[in-house]
Amino acid sequence: GCMRLSTDADRDPARGAAVIAAAVAAGVKLLDTADAYALDDGEVGHNERLIASASAALPAGRPVEIVTKGGLVRPGGAWVPNGRARHLADAARASRDRLGVAAIDLYLLHTVDPRSPLATSVRALARLRDEGVVRRIGLSNIGLLQLEAALAIAPIDAVEIELSPWKLDAIRGGLVAACTARGIRVLAHRPLGGPAGVRRAAADPVLSALARRLAATPAELILAWLRTLSPMIVPLPGATQVATA
Repeated sequence: GCMRLSTDADRDPARGAAVIAAAVAAGVKLLDTADAYALDDGEVGHNERLIASASAALPAGRPVEIVTKGGLVRPGGAWVPNGRARHLADAARASRDRLGVAAIDLYLLHTVDPRSPLATSVRALARLRDEGVVRRIGLSNIGLLQLEAALAIAPIDAVEIELSPWKLDAIRGGLVAACTARGIRVLAHRPLGGPAGVRRAAADPVLSALARRLAATPAELILAWLRTLSPMIVPLPGATQVATA
């Protein structure tokens, strides 16, 4: 998860590139970004450009899947949904060009726009796939009913939702089970609960004891636990330092 490499106030492009390189060297095979990962609408695509630059410097033979998202805009630094078909069509092509790829590996609707029917957004994603702009499509920040509505329109390849020991709505609401049954990947963002969750895990006596027994860190234990919930879950830890990457 690369968001904070562009949205943190103390971001540093050189450190960001080093974090990405360290993650890939450690075995990470998927980088998650979005055109909205920037400080405001004056630098849309900041994170995508960072990933494109860092990817170009990676050693040959290290294939990395890049997931990006469209459907959020950043006026004045706010996060505003825009799921209109024309916006998604233009945003996906701009993301493809910034990433420097022939087609985006996986393109997600960043969030459901209450002002645009979900069906409109899903059909726009399906057209992008049909036209070869993207290879696979998915939805981010949705629930089970929205997934079922989207599947009635087009095949969905992935869902991205928040999932951690302290955020289990996707488990309790049946979304993860539905994705597992259909072979849909579940990209779990904030798998450690963000910086506060990392501190909470480190202070948890049960997690700490288990981690010591397994010669692991509490964070590693949480990521391993998420993987046991479903073979379709892909945790997206958001490291901002080379050591944690």
